[in-house]
Amino acid sequence: MVLHPRYGMNGNENLVSSKASRSFGAGLIGKWRLNDYLDLRMEPGLQFAQRELTFNTQSNDQYAAGTLTNPAFVPIPLTDKDRVREVKSTLVDIPVLLELHGNRWYNSRPYIAAGVNYIVNLQSNSDSTDDNLQQVFRSTTHNFAWSAEMGIQFYFNKFKLTPGIRGTFFMNNEKVADNPDTPPYWSSAVSTLQTRAIMFVLKFE
Repeated sequence: MVLHPRYGMNGNENLVSSKASRSFGAGLIGKWRLNDYLDLRMEPGLQFAQRELTFNTQSNDQYAAGTLTNPAFVPIPLTDKDRVREVKSTLVDIPVLLELHGNRWYNSRPYIAAGVNYIVNLQSNSDSTDDNLQQVFRSTTHNFAWSAEMGIQFYFNKFKLTPGIRGTFFMNNEKVADNPDTPPYWSSAVSTLQTRAIMFVLKFE
């Protein structure tokens, strides 16, 4: 997150925090062999994620008279229900990766891969007319990311097992602004919101 210098900060204090969480997903593999060392891969999958955002933004009451970017508003006391947002996401992830692998050594072969992702968030709430004032956190539906991966391929008699580590990093801003008449306690406190994921992947071919 990149916080707004006025609504997301109070001096040197960050008013919004994000709590990392574990999630899981599953998918399929499509592969096109380019040569002995390069493969083009498409690995569409479904990812389930949950994140927790905490907005300690009660100090924004000081801007109740209005600013150049936000109209005047009536301050409200933020309860625990207002401060914490459980953001659940169901992501259709379509990565296209270029994989470079080395020579086979006995029954193993190292590889590295990189590429781009098109990601659809099925729980984005981007079309909802409700916003954080009604406890609805909104984010973008259509997203783009880049990924990098490394691991080792193990060959068995009837299948190939590939454990690896992948990092996926969103490139676009996922934030959807609250409605104009909503006080600047929530989305106004965040300038940029982007997902970053580190995954342990296990592939069977």
